[in-house]
Amino acid sequence: MIEENAWVIAIENDMALIEVQRKAVCDTCAVNNGCGTGILAKAMNNRRFQMKVRNTVDACVGDEVIVGIEDDMLVKSSFAVYIIPLLLLFIGAWIGENSAGAFPSSSPEGLSVLFGMAGLVAGFAWVRYFSKRISSDDRYQPLLLKRKDPSGYKNIKPAFHRES
Repeated sequence: MIEENAWVIAIENDMALIEVQRKAVCDTCAVNNGCGTGILAKAMNNRRFQMKVRNTVDACVGDEVIVGIEDDMLVKSSFAVYIIPLLLLFIGAWIGENSAGAFPSSSPEGLSVLFGMAGLVAGFAWVRYFSKRISSDDRYQPLLLKRKDPSGYKNIKPAFHRES
């Protein structure tokens, strides 16, 4: 299970709106200054995002909580989002190149590009369908695992906190 700290910023019925600060594992890598991922992580540093999760730990507004998602669900959804569109792009390009004989007035390269782009668009459409399908599947949703002990704080305050 992949876990992350979050703060509860609102409660609605049995749902909690939480805020999570994005972190990258690149911070611990020795090559992060020369790596494209490390550069992107620095550009997006201190960005926060919000999401709704089922409030299974009776958290209150302002509580620091631990949120988690199953490893295998993250791998499956990442595979779907990254690999499927690329796979359909390559399959489309292969079909385009091999069907050039059926269209004598066209070039294999042009058909390869055209069919490859069609495959990529089909891949993005499939990702959209997949995303809608898993949005109601509890296995793919992050879970509130527990409330953090207030004594464990390092005096960190979420972005929504305002001092009077």
